[in-house]
Amino acid sequence: MKIYINQMRRWFGGGWQNLAKYLDQRLISEPGRSLELSLIYIEGLVFSLTLFILPVINIILAFKFMLMFYVVVIIQGIYAAIKEKRWDILLVPIYYPMMMYINAWVSIEQFINEFILAKRNMIWYHPERVKI
Repeated sequence: MKIYINQMRRWFGGGWQNLAKYLDQRLISEPGRSLELSLIYIEGLVFSLTLFILPVINIILAFKFMLMFYVVVIIQGIYAAIKEKRWDILLVPIYYPMMMYINAWVSIEQFINEFILAKRNMIWYHPERVKI
């Protein structure tokens, strides 16, 4: 799990750095792309914050939101398992809610590090390779 979280930190941190670094240049040369990219990052941040704030505001609404989201994940998992003929994919919905919260936390953490604290996460995390 530690290796996974470090990898997500690198990806999210790099994404936020990329947005900050090139947004000014692209606003002039490619305003449509800049808007699209900005909206994607904003949507991810809003979704991540919603996962943590909604249960505090309204637990019933949060439960319904997560249930609806989880049903979509199960349907997509069943479709992928049938299409790929890989029945191990059916296990993904078991772990997905936990991974969704981990990803949301790391996304918020890296946004704070990159934009608010201006700490650059330039560490290259080299994941351990495990032979199975």
